[in-house]
Amino acid sequence: METAELGLTAVRGAQVAASLSAFGVAVFWSAVAPPVLQGTTRPRIEAGFRRLFRASVAVAVVAGLVWLVAQAAFMAEAETMADAAAAVWPVLTDTHFGHVLGARLLLLVLAALLLGDGSSGGRRAPAAGAAGLALI
Repeated sequence: METAELGLTAVRGAQVAASLSAFGVAVFWSAVAPPVLQGTTRPRIEAGFRRLFRASVAVAVVAGLVWLVAQAAFMAEAETMADAAAAVWPVLTDTHFGHVLGARLLLLVLAALLLGDGSSGGRRAPAAGAAGLALI
């Protein structure tokens, strides 16, 4: 396996791992934690969930963008950064890979917007759904 292929594999793995983390946090926070969390520690624990969810989404989106650029450069056999940048839009709009990755990134951003501050279960469940759809 070449270095470029290893890099693509690593960034894809980071994107999938961060997406799984975001989904797992959202599901746990919306389904498992509410009946268990009680008392004065609840706000602190929920703040940790919120930070972990946001960090996971941020890593997933950044890794997805890096993956897009790296895959476009690989597909176009780009020799310069300008060549790689020129290949991004055609890869995003004209390939199945681009359509799927674009949808995944949009769903992750939607999940973050749906969660908001995470103060209500009515926001956490749809955020978990959007994060789950991003994994499909």
